[in-house]
Amino acid sequence: MTFCAMVPMRSIPFQALCLIGMNDGAYPRDERPVSFDLVARNPRRGDRSRRFDDRYLFLEAILSARGRLYLSYVGQSARSGEPLPPSPLVSELLDTLSAMCGEDMAARLTLRHPLQPFSPRAFDGGDARLASFEPAFAAALAAPPAEPAPFVAPLPDEGAATVVNLHDFIRFWQNPARAWLADRLALRVAYSGDAQPAREPFAMARDASHALRRQLVEAMLHGKPPQPVRQRVAAAGLLPCGELGQAWLQEEGRASVRLAGRLPGVLRGEALPPQPVHLEIAGFTLVGELYGLRPEGRLDFIVGKMNAAQRVALWLSHLILCAARPAGVAPHSACYDDAGSTLLHDEIDAAGLLAPWLARWKQGQAQPLPFFGRTSWAYAEALAKSPDKPDKALAAAWQKWEPNFILGDGVAQKEEPAIALAFRHQSPLEDPLFAQLAETLLLPLAERLQGGQA
Repeated sequence: MTFCAMVPMRSIPFQALCLIGMNDGAYPRDERPVSFDLVARNPRRGDRSRRFDDRYLFLEAILSARGRLYLSYVGQSARSGEPLPPSPLVSELLDTLSAMCGEDMAARLTLRHPLQPFSPRAFDGGDARLASFEPAFAAALAAPPAEPAPFVAPLPDEGAATVVNLHDFIRFWQNPARAWLADRLALRVAYSGDAQPAREPFAMARDASHALRRQLVEAMLHGKPPQPVRQRVAAAGLLPCGELGQAWLQEEGRASVRLAGRLPGVLRGEALPPQPVHLEIAGFTLVGELYGLRPEGRLDFIVGKMNAAQRVALWLSHLILCAARPAGVAPHSACYDDAGSTLLHDEIDAAGLLAPWLARWKQGQAQPLPFFGRTSWAYAEALAKSPDKPDKALAAAWQKWEPNFILGDGVAQKEEPAIALAFRHQSPLEDPLFAQLAETLLLPLAERLQGGQA
């Protein structure tokens, strides 16, 4: 057996000749002259043509075959499965044979192999020319159907640390599935918003809009001119081009003025220095620092409407504040957003409310917990309104998990990248642990907000 390239004047006869890679666009080769090719710039009759050379090489090759001629090309797209044409030379050869024989020789001579080597057609014995000799594929096809295995299984208990950082603790509960993938498996799941936009932006991105508005509101609260903030945003390329960007900047300025006008005057003063926290709760030591504290309590504002992750962070920060009780700070929390305000008053048994959060945090180090911000909050909120109707609460959770309609560029909770990966081939809402987590952790907050105690 001889392997060689196709070169002119080497038409040595062979009993069997195989031409591989006769794909459309690959043979004959395209003529793409370089910029300094003077022959291509000023063509004349009789100049050498690469395409004509390839046609002559193809003629020499097929004349060298004495017993069998084998032509191979990629006839199906590996990405979409669509049929692909062969080289124009192969098509011309088939057309010539069809004209000579008076029938469609392409259908008679062409053998289409399956796209994948593990196709059942390669092992069913229907055509000996398609037979495969890979035993691993044959064993896989002969095996009985099996349910797809979950992506994850509980990890071995490595003795979770009893000293918990306050900020890592809050970050974990804002998205337990994402934190578990990042902390235990070192997987950083990218969001769809991380990709570069394919079209010119005609509006500000949501994150950029919120960041700009927060900077403008903070400048207004502290009596600073907003013009430097606007200049920084314009220089960062976060605005649409031209007058449209200036119009968006003016609109963000008006929205910032409305939000700043609703905030209490206490936020105009400077916050207290970060207060250290060292709590011993249920065998865990919670350490860190609390920010944004004032004599009146922990006060903050959010641009836009408070989402589920921010609500969890507010509740946990409030419980830690009430359990630590730093000197000179009232055990109250308040958060203002575009929809109104959320006020949380003193919790006498804050440590008791934090204990299940810490216990479930330890469990969440070994396995992803079925705790989802919007979905779990919908369950707890509906259960607080109708304590005797858990089925109604579960139906509300399903509406967030798999909604019938999604507005704008939103995404269902089950389709979020980290959750979709960690709970692949599973239905976590059917797990009793989902309801237990929502009732144990979020129901106390939902009851306080529902009863007007917060």
